[in-house]
Amino acid sequence: MRLNTDLCDADLPFDDASFDDLQSEAMRRFEALVDRVTDGLMNDPVDNGPAHDREACRLAAIALLAEANRSAFGADSPVAQVLAGRQR
Repeated sequence: MRLNTDLCDADLPFDDASFDDLQSEAMRRFEALVDRVTDGLMNDPVDNGPAHDREACRLAAIALLAEANRSAFGADSPVAQVLAGRQR
């Protein structure tokens, strides 16, 4: 998956294999962060409500992280572009 940025390939300091390695590492770290936020949501007490559903908490975690990214970096950030399905 390639991100839709204004950078041309000549501006990137790494070749495709390095990009793939960096992308894999970024995905691994993102998944770990989603897991941490999901665990935090699962451990949050519920007042007389139904038990937490792990999948719902995971989706909420992803939504929270996406919104935090958009707030910090804007709608044109690489993460926002990936979440919107825009690739290059």
